[in-house]
Amino acid sequence: MGNSLNSFYKNWLDAVDGRTTVVILGDGRNNYNSPRIDLMKDLQRRAKKLVWFNPEHQGQWGSGDSDMLEYYPVCDSVSVVRNLAQLATAVDRLLSDA
Repeated sequence: MGNSLNSFYKNWLDAVDGRTTVVILGDGRNNYNSPRIDLMKDLQRRAKKLVWFNPEHQGQWGSGDSDMLEYYPVCDSVSVVRNLAQLATAVDRLLSDA
């Protein structure tokens, strides 16, 4: 994940401003590389919202190479999304918070 953040930061950061909702889809696993929390914090400051949809059960966060426990507090919203019903619920929750 840290490498993906670094790539996004280098190539598309200019697209993120106070009107942007950044949506991350992923499990927060990082192959034991740096999680680049500094980049996540900067994205969160720049964006209107930073949202994460994670397919793993919350009990797996922080296990092995998962950095999700570090990413979680930086996000405005984090949802476990493993199927369409969970995605619909997460999107409804986001829209009701808007």
